Amino acid sequence: MELSAITLKNLEKLPVGTVLRDPIVRPLYLTKRKTKSTYTIRYLVRSTGRERRLRIGIHPYIPLIEAREIAQRLLSEVVLGGDPALKHKRITADTIGELAEIYLTRKKIKSIGASTRLIRKHVIPELGHLSLADITVTDIRDFHNSHIATPYQANRLLHEIRGILKLAEESGLRSMGTNPCQFVKQFKERPHQREITPTEARRIAEALEATRDTNPRGTLFILMLIYSGARPGEIAAAKWGQLTQLKNGFEKLSLAHHKTEGVIGERQIYFPPIITDRFPVDRKPEDLIVGPHIPKYLWQQIRKRIGAPDLRLYDLRHWFASVVVASGHSIADVGVLYQHTSPNTSIRYVHGLETRSIALIEDAVDYLKIMMGN
Repeated sequence: MELSAITLKNLEKLPVGTVLRDPIVRPLYLTKRKTKSTYTIRYLVRSTGRERRLRIGIHPYIPLIEAREIAQRLLSEVVLGGDPALKHKRITADTIGELAEIYLTRKKIKSIGASTRLIRKHVIPELGHLSLADITVTDIRDFHNSHIATPYQANRLLHEIRGILKLAEESGLRSMGTNPCQFVKQFKERPHQREITPTEARRIAEALEATRDTNPRGTLFILMLIYSGARPGEIAAAKWGQLTQLKNGFEKLSLAHHKTEGVIGERQIYFPPIITDRFPVDRKPEDLIVGPHIPKYLWQQIRKRIGAPDLRLYDLRHWFASVVVASGHSIADVGVLYQHTSPNTSIRYVHGLETRSIALIEDAVDYLKIMMGN
């Protein structure tokens, strides 16, 4: 039965247990009870796929219009990877390990994978047994120093522990302002700068040609990175329904949810004909293009084959930016293509972005063809 002002007026006439579903905010519904009828939202947690039901108010103390506003606000958190139900539950945990698992359920979808690996591989095995109330600066500093051989990872681990203990403070499991991580200095990190040589470029092309038939999905994934400058996570999440066909065989991928969505809004990624010619004719809008998995094992095989074990998938994004500059364009042009907001450039004031981006990519593709031996 539909949830509306009319059905709410006649609520007393309805039998106990009747469910009224809102046609405007579809996850919202009201259940008729003997004493108190409750508004509830139903949703799936993106990081775990778990279904949740969260009560948000009691009729008639909350009007329908207000219940809709509350539901929309909470559901917006779900879209961003959150789980609003957890905020309404009292957290109980005694050790770092117990709270770390709760902390992971609150991470955004775009960072949950990396955080899960770090916490379950290092934090829980090494610090999980320690009491939340008793953990000290010395404990954190000793843990951080034990990972000095990998300073970048050590700093990421420190960041995760800081987040876990911040949650402990917010939940009343530690006194506010007592997070010991604030007294541990991060290690200096050497910026990762890896230039791909023309020889390596040709070897990458040969390796991808060799895997074209045995692993077509993974091969296309890597080629999409090479010829667009996209982030691996963006390609992994891309669906056919997010593509728009443009002139000259180009196609544009529009992503509402991405790393910098709070800064630039929708992310635009352009694929040239050398990529779109490999796309199938029959496409289901809801299907992923090549995701959801990033072909890390395939890339490990490729970089081993070409003799470049230090070459990361993310370096392909930097490589494409370098190619754009090498083909005669400026660093500001790279900012336009990648939708960077700095230095001294704001995408909001760039006109003709689509036409300009296509021109940049056409020049970059010509340069890449030369580097990769056509």
